[in-house]
Amino acid sequence: MACSHIRIKTVFFLTSFLFLLPPSQANDQYNSSQDRWASTLSRIADSVVALEISRERSFDFSEQGTTTATGFVVDSERGIILTNRHVIGSGPISAVATFQNKERVDAVPLYRDPVHDFGFLRYDPGELEQIAPRPLQLRPDKAATGLDIRVVGSDGGEQLSILAGTIARLDRAVPNYGRYRYNDFNTFYFQAASSTSGGSSGSPVINADGDVVALNAAANSNTASSFFLPLDRIVSALNHLQSGVPISRGTLQTLFYHRPFEYLRRIGLQGEVEENIRASNSAITGLLVVSQVISGGVAEGKLLEGDILISIDDRAVTDFVTLESTLDEAVGSRLNINIERQGSPLSLDVDVADLHALFPTQFVEIGGAVVHDLTLQIARATNKPQKGVVVANRGYMFSRANVPTGAVITEINGTVIDSLDDFIQMVETSADGAEWLVRFYIAGREFTSEFGQVFVDRKWFDSRSCTRLDDADSWPCELLADASESADSEKHGDTISAPSYQDKLTAKVAPALVNIQFDIPHPLDNVYAQHFSGTGLVVGAKNGLVAVDRNTVPITLGDAELTFLESIKIPAHVVFVHPLHNVALLQYDPELIGAAIEIPEVTLAFGSLRDESNMFSMIGFKPNGALLRHTIDRVDTQTLTFDTPRLPRFQQSPIDVFAVFDMPSTLGGVIADDVGAVHSLWSSFAYPKNKKISEGEWALSMEVIQEALDIYSSGKPLRLLGAKLRYVPLAAARQVGLPDDWLQTILQDEKRSLSGRRVLMVGQVYAPPSGGDLQVGDLVLAIDGEPVRDLRDVERRIQTESVTLTLLRRRQVLDVQLTPMQSDLAGTQRIIHWAGAYLQMPHTDILLQRGAPASGVYVGSVNHGSPASRNGLFRNRIITAVDGISIQSLDDFLNAVANKKAGENTRLSLTALNGQRSLVSVKPEYNFWQTFELRNTQSGWDRINHSQP
Repeated sequence: MACSHIRIKTVFFLTSFLFLLPPSQANDQYNSSQDRWASTLSRIADSVVALEISRERSFDFSEQGTTTATGFVVDSERGIILTNRHVIGSGPISAVATFQNKERVDAVPLYRDPVHDFGFLRYDPGELEQIAPRPLQLRPDKAATGLDIRVVGSDGGEQLSILAGTIARLDRAVPNYGRYRYNDFNTFYFQAASSTSGGSSGSPVINADGDVVALNAAANSNTASSFFLPLDRIVSALNHLQSGVPISRGTLQTLFYHRPFEYLRRIGLQGEVEENIRASNSAITGLLVVSQVISGGVAEGKLLEGDILISIDDRAVTDFVTLESTLDEAVGSRLNINIERQGSPLSLDVDVADLHALFPTQFVEIGGAVVHDLTLQIARATNKPQKGVVVANRGYMFSRANVPTGAVITEINGTVIDSLDDFIQMVETSADGAEWLVRFYIAGREFTSEFGQVFVDRKWFDSRSCTRLDDADSWPCELLADASESADSEKHGDTISAPSYQDKLTAKVAPALVNIQFDIPHPLDNVYAQHFSGTGLVVGAKNGLVAVDRNTVPITLGDAELTFLESIKIPAHVVFVHPLHNVALLQYDPELIGAAIEIPEVTLAFGSLRDESNMFSMIGFKPNGALLRHTIDRVDTQTLTFDTPRLPRFQQSPIDVFAVFDMPSTLGGVIADDVGAVHSLWSSFAYPKNKKISEGEWALSMEVIQEALDIYSSGKPLRLLGAKLRYVPLAAARQVGLPDDWLQTILQDEKRSLSGRRVLMVGQVYAPPSGGDLQVGDLVLAIDGEPVRDLRDVERRIQTESVTLTLLRRRQVLDVQLTPMQSDLAGTQRIIHWAGAYLQMPHTDILLQRGAPASGVYVGSVNHGSPASRNGLFRNRIITAVDGISIQSLDDFLNAVANKKAGENTRLSLTALNGQRSLVSVKPEYNFWQTFELRNTQSGWDRINHSQP
């Protein structure tokens, strides 16, 4: 489609006869033509508008998000704008039309054709104060091969662009946008070399008189060709709208294509029939041929592919315009159709179906997903009956089960799903957490069904049904009935036998390993994905504590599922995430396991993996979930120092880890010695690389895991230095003035290895501690008089209220007394959704990575197609004021917007993390963008819906 290809290039065409004239006369003709075009374009420009369309939900091939396009006024009294169907889409939208004088008016969808690529918007003419657009006249009769035209619109997103061309064909086949996408059919298109691009969809194609002869619809991104939709059906639809008569659209659920007589003779057209048709109209060059009969449609079993259409009810039908006008006038009736089938004439009676009824006008939201009836377009593409429901957006609920967007659901728990009504009945009889066994197929593999295990979600999202309402600013929605309370987790008895292992070490450690699936329903703390998997270690069987890396459980908000011994699945919740290191703690209810299996209490060891007196093995899971034991032959120490992420999110602080060579790909595990003591958690680390997220695996010392357990069980704060440290070699330290006595102290330290002969330097100061200061470039030599050896040594020894640091600064050794800062160990506990934006208090990572505490409310994420998105409220900003009133907390924000009505301007003062300030005005919309919040309580996360003003 033109709106999806950005390629701006203007091509001018001169009619060929100018070159046949004498130079002076040719110049006069050219100047006269240019003057005429200039006058015409000046006259019609005020009637062309730039459109900004926000699709608020994915629906029937229209993806949620914002796009720009063009429209033009065809009825100024009623405020009717014509544009493309693929611009408006078929779902709920918010639209704004901008006229040439920059006046902006809201517009609502008035009509969208079910098949052809056109639709109408309506605005209130009374809202225009400074401009009086005149309606452009639709003149399909003026379209002709060789006609000089101009395509006037917001090409490439520009306010006004004028592209020149000459119509080359009036009988071009419809553009092919892809088999499994929206496609027009049963019409011709016009073709011209005008090189239209993104944003010019919906532009008027005008002649020199200023009359519209076609509607710009698409372009070939590899050539200069543009494709225009003829106006015949558009004129008919507009006349119906203007007279207040419903627009009737009929169909035989059959696709036709136009073929010349030479081809028709080859497939059986009789010579006598051809002679009669040519005699009736010498301009006829061919006839319509059946290309596809929709399975299950009114023509199935009657019409066949290759049938040549001759007449309908004794009326000759040789073109698409006559065919469609005949069918539109006969919805619900039965027509007599005369065809030629491989040399034999046939007369058939076929019912005319309502084309509008074959396209969805309702959808269901559940678990963040959008589901609607199967469309005629999918039935056409897959050659299957129009039965089932389509997952237009898989959202949270279906993505957890790997059911993709575009899947067609045909069965749930053995019940056939033919329509959305069947699906709604299933929703209303299912409680939160209920299991659905879903059978579905995917376009492209439509004759092979697939299977998914879906868990119904009513906790994180509302479940409701929304129905299309044209000429209105939104679709009415109503909540769906909730079957009952949430389904209880299954308690396992003693009927499950734990698997036996011949290997003694594996048998000792494996029962304490759990496979973890972690799914995130709403974005928080700039988490980079929605679904994570990995391996955890049970570090407290009695109280159900599991240690895992933060690339498996990155934040506190989400659904965690633990699988024990590939046999038992139970839920868990996050109780702790380390602010500096790659470790989180989950807790499960041990009673859910019962006596089914016995979880061992593993021994945590804190020795080095380079201890040659021990033989170490990695015990964990392969990517396919199978258990793995891998003997470790070579280990080295490595300091992990990662770049700062583009968005503030958890990032492992500099730390010393163990690198294991020749380790196969895994889902994580542990490294244990010969007697089963666990020395390290084999962990996955996420880090930025080349503007993408990369992942690596290293062994994290059990000392860090034990620290997390101690902090969690004791409730004591974790104290931070307020700076990031990095290693520098002794040679570099001597260059900046390291005294000889300190050099000898380091060299004579028996607890340092050869690789440890290095010094810690302050690389970044993000929160200067009270009582003193640190500066970038300081060498940290000692804490409370004792030399420091490594990163973890510093972290351990600052866990007091006050410390004295011995520093080397500007070649001088000095002592600085500091009060280490206390870290917020609770993490983000609350999130608010408003106008499509997710708001939270600035999280710890902003402080750790950007160097200064932020005051205000942080914009963590913004939904595509939402009021926040279309009004310029971007993520990674701090809201500091609402309508000039200072905002310090989420409650401040809620109080400031509590009385804001839908469509009311809300002025937000913003500060970027680099300090740059800005102001945006957001108009909230509450039907599709409700205000709600999520709170982490003792019983888990709760959703709280806020009433709307």
